[in-house]
Amino acid sequence: MNAREATEVEEQLLLIYRFLEEDRLFKKFYGADLATKKDNQILNRLLTEENAEEILRNCIRELEEIKTGSKPSRGKFEEMIVSYDPSDSYRKYGMKGLGDIYKLDLKRIIQLL
Repeated sequence: MNAREATEVEEQLLLIYRFLEEDRLFKKFYGADLATKKDNQILNRLLTEENAEEILRNCIRELEEIKTGSKPSRGKFEEMIVSYDPSDSYRKYGMKGLGDIYKLDLKRIIQLL
């Protein structure tokens, strides 16, 4: 995988990470899922996996290592997550917001990982 592919996959994983994070926070606060289950087995499985966010964190950190040559520390990673602005990614992938996460080609992302 080259740096360009790593950047593209990282952007999409960051969107998925944000989606899962928001869904879990919504569920914790309101007691209901934010996400409407769609016909996407990969995303539905991530929504039910307890350690999905940790798996995504590790993938994103490894992609960052491919791009830069070094893995970001946990603190640097958290800073990257907080400062990530998804608006350009929304436009790039034809999304209006995180509710359109199902538009991403998750099978392709997994194949690239």
